[in-house]
Amino acid sequence: MWKASAGHRVEAEDTGADDDWETDPDFVNDVSEKAQRWGSKSVEGTGRVGTVKIEDLRKDVVQDDQKIKQESKRENFAYGYGGKFGVQSDRKDKAAFGADEFTEKSVHSSQVDGKKGFGGSFGVDERSRDKNALGFDAAGRTEQHSSTTDYKKGFGGAHGVAPTDKHAHSTDEPIAPVGTAYEKPKITAGNAGAAKSRFEKLAQENEERSRREAEERKAARAAEDQRRQEEERKRDEAKLEEERKARPAAPAPAPAPVPAAVFPAAETVDLSSLTVTVDTVRPTEHAPITAYDKNNLRVLLHICRAQSVPANVVILLASFANAGALPISRVNFQAAVPKTLQIKLLPPSGTELPPFNPVQAPTALTQLMLLGNPSKAPLRLRFKLSFVVSGQEISDQGDVSTFPTL
Repeated sequence: MWKASAGHRVEAEDTGADDDWETDPDFVNDVSEKAQRWGSKSVEGTGRVGTVKIEDLRKDVVQDDQKIKQESKRENFAYGYGGKFGVQSDRKDKAAFGADEFTEKSVHSSQVDGKKGFGGSFGVDERSRDKNALGFDAAGRTEQHSSTTDYKKGFGGAHGVAPTDKHAHSTDEPIAPVGTAYEKPKITAGNAGAAKSRFEKLAQENEERSRREAEERKAARAAEDQRRQEEERKRDEAKLEEERKARPAAPAPAPAPVPAAVFPAAETVDLSSLTVTVDTVRPTEHAPITAYDKNNLRVLLHICRAQSVPANVVILLASFANAGALPISRVNFQAAVPKTLQIKLLPPSGTELPPFNPVQAPTALTQLMLLGNPSKAPLRLRFKLSFVVSGQEISDQGDVSTFPTL
C-alpha cells in the first residue's frame, strides 16, 4: 500500500516526450474577433472573403464550361456498360440484356436435385417431404369410411359387431310407427259451410255499416247546407227590410225623354237587342260602389246612363284596377240578379292587368252590364270573380246590395 512519508524526496524521471496535455507555455492568442466569427487562420481556405468580383466569377464560369465541353468532345462512345453496346466487360450491368439473350427458367431444388428434396419420387429425404407436393404421376384415391370397408367394425346392427347404435336399423327390421300424441282434427262439410257462412255474414254486416254511415254523413251535410242557406236567406230579407224602412221617401226621378213608340211600357225588358259602349255612356251623380277589394284587386261599380237605353234599364260599369306589384291575368267576372231583375253582361275590355306603377296612371279593365228593372225593385247583385296572380288561381264571390234608389 502506498504511503506518504514526511522527509522523503520524490524524484520524477524526465523522458523528454510530450505529455498528454499538449500545452505550450509561450502560446500567444492572436486570433482576432473577425477570425473567430468567420474562420480559422491556421486552415487555408476558411474565413469569409471580404469582396467578390462578379466579372471574375463570370470569367471563371465561362472557362470551366468551355473546358468541360472540350473534354466531352474527346470522349469515346464505343465504351459502355456491357453487352454489344460497349467493350468494357468489367463494367457490364447484370440487369442489361440484348435482344438475343435467352435465359432458361430455373425449377425448384426439390425437382432438380434427386438426392435432396421434399419426398416422393423427387428425392430421398423423406423427413422433409411435403405432404401437399405430388408429381403428375401421383394417383389420388378417396379413402372410404372404416364402417364401409371393415365389416368387423361399424356402428352396430347388420353392419358390424360393435354395440348397436340406437338410430341404425337394418333393411329387414320393421319400421315402427312415429310416436306422437297429435291427432288431426276431422273437418266435416257441415262445419266448413258454417265457417264460410259466418265470414260472409261478417262481410255483409261491414258493408251495410259502411253504407249506413255514408248515408248518415251525406244527410247531415245536406241538412247543414239547407240550414245555412235558410239562414242566409232570412238574413238577406231582414237586411232588405231594414233598408226599405230606413230609406226616406223621395219623389221618383223624372224619366228621360224616350219616344213612346220605340220603348213601350212592359213588365219585362228585352235586353238582347240593347247594346252600349264605354264611349256612349255617361256617369251619374252617384258615387261608385266598391264590390271587391282583396288580393290587390279592386272592383268598382259605376252607375251610368245612355240616351239609347230606356229608363227602366240600369247601366253598370265595372272597373278593375291592380294595386299590387305583380301582374294579374285571366280576370273573369260573372254576375247574377234576383228573378225580379234581368241582366246582360257585355264583353270586357281585356283580361290582363299590369303591376301598379306609382309614376304612371293606373291601367284599368272595364265591363258593362245592363240591368232590366221594370218593376222598380231594389237593385241587388251577386257576383263571382276569378283571376290568377303569380301562377296561383284565386276565386271569390260576394253580394252587392248597397245600390242607391234610382
